[in-house]
Amino acid sequence: MNSKTQLIQYFKQFPNTQLVGHFLKLLKSAFEQVQIKEDATNLLCFIHHDNNALYVQLNGCPILIHQVRERKHYIELCCLSKDQGELPNTQNFQPSEQKIGKASAGMAQFQLSKPILCNQKIIQVWIAAIRLLAQQASKKTPHRNSNNRWIYRAAMDMFVYNELLKDVDNKDKYLTILPKAIQQLLTEDLEILKVQQANNFWFQKAREALTAFQAFSLPLEVYQKFLDDYQQFNGRYDSFVQSIHSKEAYANFALLLGKLIAYLDEKATAKQAWNDYQDKRCIANTGIRQNLWIQQLVQYKQAGNSLEAISTPNIKNALLYLVHPEEHTPILSLKHQGQIANHLLDTTYQPNLFTLQLVSYFNKFDLSATSFNNYTYLIKLLLYAPSIQNLWKYTDEDIYYAEITHQQITEPSNGYKIASNTKFPLNQILYGPPGTGKTFESIRRAIAIVENKSWTLVQQMDANTIQKRLDAYLSSGQVVFTTFHQAMSYEDFVEGIKPVVIDNQVQYKIQNGILKNLSNSALQEPDKTFVLVIDELNRGNVANIFGELITLLEEDKRLQMLNALKVQLPYSKTLFSLPPNLYLIATMNTTDRSVEQLDMALRRRFSFIEMLPDSILLSEDMEGINLRLMHQKINERIGILLDDHHLIGHSYFMNIGTLNELQELFKTQIIPLLLEYFYGDFGKIGLLLGKDFLRIKKVEYNRFADFDYEGLDRAWDKPIYTIKDFPLTKEAYQNIYK
Repeated sequence: MNSKTQLIQYFKQFPNTQLVGHFLKLLKSAFEQVQIKEDATNLLCFIHHDNNALYVQLNGCPILIHQVRERKHYIELCCLSKDQGELPNTQNFQPSEQKIGKASAGMAQFQLSKPILCNQKIIQVWIAAIRLLAQQASKKTPHRNSNNRWIYRAAMDMFVYNELLKDVDNKDKYLTILPKAIQQLLTEDLEILKVQQANNFWFQKAREALTAFQAFSLPLEVYQKFLDDYQQFNGRYDSFVQSIHSKEAYANFALLLGKLIAYLDEKATAKQAWNDYQDKRCIANTGIRQNLWIQQLVQYKQAGNSLEAISTPNIKNALLYLVHPEEHTPILSLKHQGQIANHLLDTTYQPNLFTLQLVSYFNKFDLSATSFNNYTYLIKLLLYAPSIQNLWKYTDEDIYYAEITHQQITEPSNGYKIASNTKFPLNQILYGPPGTGKTFESIRRAIAIVENKSWTLVQQMDANTIQKRLDAYLSSGQVVFTTFHQAMSYEDFVEGIKPVVIDNQVQYKIQNGILKNLSNSALQEPDKTFVLVIDELNRGNVANIFGELITLLEEDKRLQMLNALKVQLPYSKTLFSLPPNLYLIATMNTTDRSVEQLDMALRRRFSFIEMLPDSILLSEDMEGINLRLMHQKINERIGILLDDHHLIGHSYFMNIGTLNELQELFKTQIIPLLLEYFYGDFGKIGLLLGKDFLRIKKVEYNRFADFDYEGLDRAWDKPIYTIKDFPLTKEAYQNIYK
């Protein structure tokens, strides 16, 4: 991939195109003020190989680093240690062993935002350090992956700058073609219809053959003798199998190997005889010779069923797909994966992320399969249909040849009793503004934990699949969903004395609360994982509701852990401990209460995951209105007038399909929400939405009785703003972002 294409794809990760522009202007100010030229040999700009960081170095010292970590963007700027106290909103300062002149220096870290990129004080401190660094002896810093030319031109040349921003902001060029092509295939292609409706894994026989192959065991010398005899045989593999009959110790193994390959490769020897499917279905047409399949699969057996022994990526990918069809794709060719990623998905190809990128892309077309195991194969059938294949399968060495690398792929671990695959902490809080999908995210995480599935896999599931699985686990009791409120008490959550009616008489008994009941279930079934989802955590008095159990929340205080603790409950006087297979997931609306206001003891025991609005999920053309850009503009202005805790979530706009629905949304939800945010200050609403939403009403002073009142501290001839009557014109909504 050339430097320009890589740069475009890198900047597409930014939250919005405006931030890309401000980022390039920041670089321009450095290049201009320090008089750095395009051909400067002491300048190095490069993008990290996994596309998650951009580095700019001068004289061998980093001066700017942009990184993406867990979907958050950070920027690090070089500055002198003595100046770090002058920097606002610094998240971290990392001292450097390398000095600038005789002065100590380091990297100041900020969360990427427009105020940071445009802050003059930050820029001054940064430029001062760079200017001093440039005065040192020039140090050539060559790098084979240098992006110097295009990063420099994007910052300094307005033509390149505008073209790059245009390419970064360019919407999916195939979105006008694909929906129609996919809809036609889903209704007319018989194989696609069968795959969609199949209740079981489409290649179940192949999986069974692989399971039998993995279970087969022979001495190492027998495997080697099998290979030697086959290599000396002049003829097809099926003829070789017939020739050995049952006289050799490897006879059954040879036949089983041939049957397995007959399910994997379209051009396998004796597929008609050894493939038991009536339609002779195979996973792929790999173009791999039969003897290479045999050689690699025998090496796999000799290494104790280890994928590390397989050096051919297509063969390794085939086995991975059979074992975990929901996590891997039947598109076995790295070359084809690279072409699809670069040409269709318009992203940088990363083998370990390809399936996630692919499924995420096709989720927008509302695909469904009765068996989720068939979802990736359904996508493959669509991709290789003639009407779609031409969109990605073409030669362009500038795009993908440099991307095709044979990276090792490890087989996912399996069989853990507790949710080890998810890597989730035992206690977590999802926090953010309203409408950012916190509740749905908590449900997805609960599914991942209960099923011990990787987070990548669960993210691929559609909403219907998630809902069905949630219903099942709610019924079985493995997932419990509750909402905190002002009336929630310790007695409801842990245990308490409550009235019960027995023989028409009221009696008082100790009853278990939500958490204690779920803990008892987790103790009784240690081979399962249980999840308690607490919605709207901060609406209750958290410290009172948890009581002494706050101590037990810590991971090392759980039952059977290193520092396991038990506490005596106040009503039942029994000892109680939280089991390690019980997870807590809570959501918190930061509009109601910030994270900082939570009890410090509680904050220390939970991991916090921020959920911010994601405009990318919204339509760019809803009856001529760009919902995505409108949402971005509104939130950008709210961030300036208030803070990020009061942004408007994307879910408000997710189901808006017509102008009438948008009118109703603004009238009944958005405007009332903004009036609450700004305490009825219509002027600030005008700054957010524009003059099309407000009407001016003047109150003249002579409307009042003749009385001299000193408390009249305003001029009543000034305009008073009110919201215009709905419906408004389409242009009113377009003008929000224009």
